[in-house]
Amino acid sequence: MTQIVIPLFPNFTALDGIGPYEVLQRVPDFDITFIGHERGVVRSDNSMLGIEIDGTFEDYPQPDILVITCSPPRFVQSYLEPEPEEWMSALSTTLIGPVELMRATVGGMAERGFGRVVNIGTIAAKRPHESRLLSGPPRAALSNYAAAISGGLAKRNVAINTILPGMFRTDSMQLRFDAQAKQNGTTPEQEVDKWIAQVGIPASKLGDTRDVGALCALLCSEFASFIIGQSIVIDGGQHFSTF
Repeated sequence: MTQIVIPLFPNFTALDGIGPYEVLQRVPDFDITFIGHERGVVRSDNSMLGIEIDGTFEDYPQPDILVITCSPPRFVQSYLEPEPEEWMSALSTTLIGPVELMRATVGGMAERGFGRVVNIGTIAAKRPHESRLLSGPPRAALSNYAAAISGGLAKRNVAINTILPGMFRTDSMQLRFDAQAKQNGTTPEQEVDKWIAQVGIPASKLGDTRDVGALCALLCSEFASFIIGQSIVIDGGQHFSTF
């Protein structure tokens, strides 16, 4: 039985936890556990979703597969907004926390001859935007760190990669569209279409959380042994890049 842990923290994004879980829980011989600092229920960033934490980090010190998520920092209107204290909080949550999780677990994976780490980041790490200043730069540093350590661990069948999701139809996004529809006298679907046209998504739709889950499942599998240190964009074609 392969042990998979998904750490969750207060104000987590539903996409990060539910997407991977929905796909991974269908794979035979995968034992998946949501873990956190303490047992109990943690709620998503919009408080609509609560997930039971079944174990602590101390309960699962040697997972075979680690899917790392985090609570996303807020959007900002200007680069002048964040003060040093908020920067430190964002760095602690989105960079130092995942780094410490990897540092605590990948050595054991290497000793056992198998391990997978998937960081779920954000497209803002590769496609900078001022509104995502508190999220994009720390996640870009996380992608750099994950790639930097992945080479030395690959020979022990430990694969570390990062997923960079774009715009997905999460509960938080749905609340936003509902509010805009009420304000503008339109329907949520009309607001979705307006948003897609505004941000320019070639696929002409928002992402399905199961898409992130499926990609995550691949990166967690035995078939990912030759995918090392990559930051993979999944955004409907919004970010065009040859490399």
